[in-house]
Amino acid sequence: MSNVKVVRVKESFDWIEIIEDVDSERYFDNNTITETQLWHIKEKWNELGLEQNAILWGDKKFKIINYVGYLQVQDVALEILPKISPQNDYKQMRVTLIEMINTCYEFDIIVDYASNELEHGELKEILANYFADTLLKELHRGIMQEYLLIEENANSLKGQLLVAQHIRNNLLNNKPYQVAVRYEERINNNILNQVLKSAVSLLTKTVRSFETKKQLQQIDYLLDTVENKIFTKHQLNEIKLNRTSKRFEKPFKLAKQFLQNETNTMQHHSSTNTFVIIFKMNDLFEAYIAILLEGIIDRPVYIQDQRHRLFKNEITNRDIFQLKPDIVIGDDNQIIIDTKWKQIFDKEEVRRSGVKREDMFQMYAYLTRYKNASRGILLYPETGLIQSEDLFIQSWKLEDKDILLRVYSISLVDRETTERELLQILFNITN
Repeated sequence: MSNVKVVRVKESFDWIEIIEDVDSERYFDNNTITETQLWHIKEKWNELGLEQNAILWGDKKFKIINYVGYLQVQDVALEILPKISPQNDYKQMRVTLIEMINTCYEFDIIVDYASNELEHGELKEILANYFADTLLKELHRGIMQEYLLIEENANSLKGQLLVAQHIRNNLLNNKPYQVAVRYEERINNNILNQVLKSAVSLLTKTVRSFETKKQLQQIDYLLDTVENKIFTKHQLNEIKLNRTSKRFEKPFKLAKQFLQNETNTMQHHSSTNTFVIIFKMNDLFEAYIAILLEGIIDRPVYIQDQRHRLFKNEITNRDIFQLKPDIVIGDDNQIIIDTKWKQIFDKEEVRRSGVKREDMFQMYAYLTRYKNASRGILLYPETGLIQSEDLFIQSWKLEDKDILLRVYSISLVDRETTERELLQILFNITN
C-alpha cells in the first residue's frame, strides 16, 4: 500500500500533468502521473460509466470536472476535492466535503486533524475508518440474524411435527428413529451481512491505517460464517433494511457506496488494488443546499419538483417536456432556485458573469410556467473569484413582469456560514 502515489487536486481547477514513467525526476511532484497510470485511470473511468466530458484535456495534462472523491487504480490514486477554500487549504476542502456527505447521507463523521492518526488524512481513510468503527460497534451489540425455515427428517423432534410427511416418509418406510419436522433456524449468512463483509474485504486490501485495518480484521472474524459475495449495482439497490436491521443503516450506506463502483471487476480472492468512491458534485451541492433550507426556513421546500410540464400536445392532450427545478420554496410567492456547480465571475469581468444562455432560458421556463413564482435564483459556489459590491452578482427582471432573476454565490467553508448566507440571500431577493 505504501507504493500507491496519491495525487491531490481541486476539482475543475488543478491540472494533472502526464509524464513518461516513474523514473522521471518529476514523478514525486504532487500533480504528475505516468502514461501507464493514466491508461489505468481511463480504463476504470470508462468501466464506471462516468461522463467523458468530465475530463478536460490539455497538452500532456488533464483536469477533472464535476466529480469529487477518491479513485485508486493499481499504484496511483486521485483525491479530488471541491474548490471551496480561497486559501487552497486541502484540509478545509476535505472537512467541507465530509460535512456535505454527512448532511446528505445522514452520517456523523468527525474529522479532527489534531488527533487523527489516519495516514495523510485522505478521504478514503476517513470514510473507511468511520465505516469500520460504526459497524464494529453495532456488531458488538449483536450480529444481524435472520430466520430460515427448514423442513427435514431429523433424529429428534424439534419445532413442528409434519404428521402427513412423517407417516409417508418414515412410518411407512420403517424409519422409526426419524421424524419429519419444520423449524426455524437463526443464521448469520444473510444478504445484509454479505454486503458488509464484501465491503470489509475490499477495504482490507486498500486502507493504510493500522487502526482501521485492525478493526476490519475484527469484523471479518465476527462475520466468519458469512459468505463473501460479489453484488451487481441492481442487487445492491434492491436491498431494503427493516425495523431490526435499521441500526446498521450507516455502515450499510457506506458499504453500498464502496461496492457500487467495484462490482464489475472486483474479485475478492484477488489482490487487485482498486478503490473508488466518487460523488457527482452538482448533485451533492443541490442536495446539500436543499437540506439546509429545509432546516432554516418555515416554508415548504420542494426538491426536484415535477408538478409542471412545458407544453401540452394539442391533439392527444399529453404533457411533454418535464420541468424539474432543483428547489422550489413555498406555494405562494414562490422562489425557484437552480444550483449550478460551476465557476462564476465578477460582473464586470465576463458577460453575464459566466452564466450560460441555456441556464437563463431554463429559469425563464420555470418562472413563466410556475404561476406563483415571483423570484428566481441561480446559485453558484463561492470560489474566491468574485469581488462584487452587491450581495448578488447579476440581477435581471422579466419584461413586463415583477419577477426577478438573480445570480448569487455562496460560501461552503462551513455549515453555519452557508446557512447564514442562505438566509441573507432570501432576505435580499424578497426585499
